[in-house]
Amino acid sequence: SMRDTFKANLAAAREAEARAKEAYDKYMKEMKEAYDEMKKSYEDKQGQLGDNDDDLAAKRSQLDAAQTQLAEAEDFLSKLVDMCAAKSKQYEERVALRAQEDAALSEAISILFSDEAFATFGTVSATSSGVALIQLRRSTIRVHRQHAAMSSDEASFGVRRLRAQTFLQAAQADTHGAPLLTRILAMLQANNP
Repeated sequence: SMRDTFKANLAAAREAEARAKEAYDKYMKEMKEAYDEMKKSYEDKQGQLGDNDDDLAAKRSQLDAAQTQLAEAEDFLSKLVDMCAAKSKQYEERVALRAQEDAALSEAISILFSDEAFATFGTVSATSSGVALIQLRRSTIRVHRQHAAMSSDEASFGVRRLRAQTFLQAAQADTHGAPLLTRILAMLQANNP
């Protein structure tokens, strides 16, 4: 009958509605869990972004400081390289000058010990009279303030003079050349009191 049909349709509709409600509730529960999970992930990511921004700002500050230090170090290095080049050039010039002085002194000593020098100095009365120059004592010379401001030429002359005296003292120690040098020194003393 029609009533049974309506009852059957009503029961089927209620059963379909219950299944749809159950599916809807299940779907809403899953979506809420997914939403909660996504919200938690979003909040975690936002926190990480904030931390990363802080780290990035700190790293940028460190980078700026490191770049400043690098620029200062490179500037110092360029100045140091220039200073080293200048010092190296000065050293090479001093070495060349010293080599020339040593060569000139060696040549002067070889000339003084030559046979011609012996013959020449033998004809001079200061060297043939037997006058000898002997060092009796050594004294220390104090440098006064005005001498401390000597020019480099004066200082170079002093170094050359000291080297010449060293060569002459070494030659005086040689018994073969001692009479000759003694006569030369006596002659120089007589001409340059």
